[in-house]
This record gives sequence, structure tokens and C-alpha cells, in this order.
Amino acid sequence: MRKRAIAIGLTWLATGCYDGHNGGDPMDGPGAAEDGGESGDGGDGADDGVGDGADGADGGDGGDGDGGDADGGDDGPPSPPSGCQAGAIGCECLDGACSGISACVDNICTPAPPTPETGGEGSAVAGLTVLLPGEVDGDNDVIPYDTLEWTQIEGPDATIEYADEEEAVAYLPANVDPDTQLVFRLTAVLGEVSASADYTITILPDTPEEQLAKVPEVATVAGAAVAPAGNNAFWVGNAAGTFVRLGGDGMELSVESGSPISALSGYADNRILLAQPDLQQVSQFNVNNNEITPFVDQLSGGAPLGAVTTLVVDGDDNVYMGTSEGALVFYDSPDGAEPSTTVVMNTMTGTPTALSLGQVPVAPDADDGDEGVVLYIGTAAGDVMQVGLTEAEVVGEGPEIGTVTNYVSVPGTGPVTGLAIDELGNMWVGKASNLYLVRRAPSSAPEVVRTLAPTDGLGGHHNLRDDGEILLWIDGATGRIARWRTFNN
Repeated sequence: MRKRAIAIGLTWLATGCYDGHNGGDPMDGPGAAEDGGESGDGGDGADDGVGDGADGADGGDGGDGDGGDADGGDDGPPSPPSGCQAGAIGCECLDGACSGISACVDNICTPAPPTPETGGEGSAVAGLTVLLPGEVDGDNDVIPYDTLEWTQIEGPDATIEYADEEEAVAYLPANVDPDTQLVFRLTAVLGEVSASADYTITILPDTPEEQLAKVPEVATVAGAAVAPAGNNAFWVGNAAGTFVRLGGDGMELSVESGSPISALSGYADNRILLAQPDLQQVSQFNVNNNEITPFVDQLSGGAPLGAVTTLVVDGDDNVYMGTSEGALVFYDSPDGAEPSTTVVMNTMTGTPTALSLGQVPVAPDADDGDEGVVLYIGTAAGDVMQVGLTEAEVVGEGPEIGTVTNYVSVPGTGPVTGLAIDELGNMWVGKASNLYLVRRAPSSAPEVVRTLAPTDGLGGHHNLRDDGEILLWIDGATGRIARWRTFNN
């Protein structure tokens, strides 16, 4: 946390232009008038309201101090001393302008906060939770303002949280037409001076696009699982066990795995993980030699792994899996001399059909690791469950560690076919060919704020992936891969 500057007078003193006195040496003590000083100056006066007045012969009357406020004039800013350089802090303004980070107030150059930086503009779909990016630079870790505030100055009403921080969070209204603009303002205040900058969000249209519209092989794959392969290419697996790489030039690779594929994920060392429930194993495809081999097929104690229906990989190459029997399995990747382990971390009622890793919503300026990691579980019954993996250090509202509880009930019937959540708590749920946006604010219950009807041939929403800006999925019936830009900064 940066320290707050509280002695603005020291800034003026450092300029050599204005030291807070019209006469008198600050070392002389209260009430001491400088020889030849102006009558009525009288110094600062004593705390008990009785001024010293000095001798009165050289320094004038000195006044009675009047509670320590005797300044010989009204309450306005004191006049700068003669010889003060116009335009410098504490001096008269130079043609209405001042040098450095200061502003002209009553014709005196007064310390001012730096102008905030916001990036200017961004875009997002309606209903999304977005970050309002702001920064106010200060020197030597000193906060260069007294107060800070985000406000909305234009557009349909949004809700702002953490409005007194440099970075705030805005909950956009759900029923807003595309191209509508919402304007937010970040204002920094120092004394009587303020500086501000605006950030404009334009609402994006609800129009997913087909990622590989010119690739006829997409229809022949009819994939049910997808994973990005880079360079506008994708790995696709289907219920027939076909595993292919599709790119802008068509089918670049096709491998018959011999067993249905229910989920895919990229992995370390140029590998792709394939969940194959009929084999009761997770296989790995090595991009370097185009070979498919077992990755894990049993628990550490030797018991069968079970029919894996879905999986997700974290940033440390650990793998979370769900099985048709309701087991949540954790593969702990090797760490140095420590071998990998595979254990059942929990058993739930129902079958997991989609997994996603997220975090408990916290303030944008929270330290890394304070948010708490959560495993979210879409089920065959159509609900979304949650289980805490690490404690939330800031909010304390995270789910209980190791216990599966309900997160949100999603309308409609059928299983959850896709699940993705970003760091701000925006959750996308695919179910019964519809796409739902679930939003959660800190200390609040999650709620469905939007329901999007499927578009022609781009529904299904299997294997939803969200990188914070692009939402990606595959239509299991047509095999068509869809992408939808939900945010752009």
C-alpha cells in the first residue's frame, strides 16, 4: 500500500517560493515579527489565543493572535512574497497557468493531483461484469491525492463497486442495445483541486461467428469437444473417437483414437489430453510424434480411474476430472522428486458434465492468492455446483473447502454442456442449446442475468472456453466451432 502525503505545505516550502509566512523567520517561534514586517502580521499567535506581538517597534502591532489565527487579513490564501517566480507552486499564476503538477486557484499556483489514466475506451456485451481500469501515478510511492472516485456520467445505469479505488468494477445492465455507450469518470481530488479522465464502454452485439466457416471438413467431424491449437487452429474430438486438427486450410491432421472422446484440454510439453470414458482413462496425444498413449488410467492405490466425462487443467499442470459415477478426481502433477498422485477428492450426487476453475470475487487491488480458488461443476441434472480448493483470505465468502455445494440453479432442462468463468466472476453456462450468463458480486448470491437463444448451427455450447475476451465453443450436432467476442479493452 502506498503512503499518503499529508503535509502539502512541505511541497510549497521545497519550491523556495512560499513558506507559509508573510514575514518572520519560522525559527523565531509563534508571534515573532520580522523587523520591517507588515503591520498586523503578528506571526502565528499562541495556542491560548494570546499573541506575543514582539516589540511592536520594528514589526508593527503584532495583533492579539486571536486564537492563533491572527493573519491581519481575511481567510483567503495569503499573498505570495515579493520576488516569487510567477507560475511556481505557491506563487502567482503566470497568465492563468502554472508549472509542474499544479493548478491556478485564486491566482495562486496550488498543488494538484496528476490526471488519472483510464485507457479511454473498451467494449463489452450487455450484462457483463467489467473492470474499470484506472491509475494515478505518484512519485516515491506517495499517493498524490486526498480522495478518488469513479462515477457514471452517461448511459443506462450500471452499478459500480470499489468506486474509491483506482480500479473499480462495473456491473453492466443486461437489457441494453448494441452500440449503446456508458461513460464512467475517475476523479482525483487534492485539496481544492481535482483532475479526471473518462472511460467509455460500448455495448457489443450478440452475434457469435463461425470460426472455420470456410472449412467443409467441420461438418464431417461433428465434434463434441474442442481445444485451441494456436494460429487459428483447433483440436476436435468426437463420439466416434476421431481426433483431428482443423485450421484455416482445412483438416491438417486426423487420428483415429479407437474410442469416444468426451473432453479435450491442452497440456504441458506439446500434449493434448483426451477424456475417453469407454476406456476409463485419460489419454494424451503427443504433438511431436502424433502418438496417442495413456496418461492416467487408475488411482494411486490401484483402483480403476472410472469413466471420465470432463476435465480441466490448472496453471500448475494439475488435472481435475469428473467421472460418470460422480467422483471428482485430482491428478497432482510430479514436482521435482515427488511423483504424481491421483486421488478421489470428493464424491457427489449426479454426474459431472463440465468443469471450470475460478475464484471468489474480491476487490481488483487484492493481493494475488487472496481470492480463493474454486472448482465449478456443471451436472447432468442441469445445475452448477462448487467446491472450494483454497481459502479466500479477503472476503471470506468462498465455499467450504472440500465440500460440494450448490452454486446456481440454471433454468431449463437437460445437462450442462459447457461451463466457463473468468476472474471477475462472469460465468457462461451452456444448457439445452441456450447460453446463460451468471453474475456474482462479492457478498452476493449468483444470479442468471441473461439468456441467449441459439443461433443457426452455432448452438449446443459444448466445451465452453473463455479467455476473458473471446468465448469459444463447439456445436455438438453440427461440429461447427463458434467464437464470440464478449469484451475488448
